[in-house]
Amino acid sequence: MPEEKTAVKLEEISKQFGSTKALDGISFEVKTGHVFGLLGPNGAGKTTAIRIMLNLIEKYDGKVEIFEKKFSEKTKNLFGYLPEERGLYKNEKAIDAAAYLGALKGISEKESAKEAARLMKELNLLEYKNKKIFELSKGTQQKMQIISSIIHNPLLLVWDEPFSGLDPLSVKFVIETIKKQKENGKTIILSTHNMGIAEEICDKVIVINKGRRVLYGTVKEIKERYSENSAIIELSEEDSKFENKAKKISGIKKIKQKGKKEFELAFDMELKPEELLKELVKNGFAIIKFEETSPSLESIFLSVVEAEQWMKN
Repeated sequence: MPEEKTAVKLEEISKQFGSTKALDGISFEVKTGHVFGLLGPNGAGKTTAIRIMLNLIEKYDGKVEIFEKKFSEKTKNLFGYLPEERGLYKNEKAIDAAAYLGALKGISEKESAKEAARLMKELNLLEYKNKKIFELSKGTQQKMQIISSIIHNPLLLVWDEPFSGLDPLSVKFVIETIKKQKENGKTIILSTHNMGIAEEICDKVIVINKGRRVLYGTVKEIKERYSENSAIIELSEEDSKFENKAKKISGIKKIKQKGKKEFELAFDMELKPEELLKELVKNGFAIIKFEETSPSLESIFLSVVEAEQWMKN
């Protein structure tokens, strides 16, 4: 296996906008060839961290290194950036819009157009090449954005909320593209508030909230650090009052609805799973599935944030 080096390193990054502290001493490191998750709710500071990383924000406290060097003009073309605010020219043909952005990244117009056509063919998008961007569906526009971010064959991909507003098929496409880019040796930084997807594809994550680091490490490390009993249950029929009724059972700490009839329960370590199941049945719930599981990344995040709020109060 090739030696892992540091692709991106942020040390004690802080940034203030007026009276709002967008980032408060954030540090993290991304290794080459990894998928790194920059996670947190909307407004947590993820996009600010990305803009500092890309030198789009120049005034901040702290230190940034890209491939173990300070940001420079040469560094720009190492990035493939997919912004949260989509940036393709809406009145341009799809293939021309992608080729234009490729040419801005240092490859010739001829090579850029050739690569745009190749990528569109590879991603089954050639039928849209002469369609204008505004004529495409949101999912297809997003695919063209992705092509625009990889057309110059960058070493480092930074994608900000790539799943936003997409249907399940388009989400699957983005996930498969990320996995393929990783197989090709690329380093990917993925900013999202969808912790479930990040848990599936990220090698390491940082979770931030209100500008501060809440969780950091591999998903396995985080789960081991904040281990608790957890189970997925499914009811035989929908029950809108399940959460209120189940909370009365001693030992249940948290309930998260995952589907119309499916719930994730976090419960005390002292409470054995079989005892919990007995209590649920005893309280009149018809359970058709009971599966022990480790807590989700989102559940851990919520627990940590709730604990911090409790400590402040």
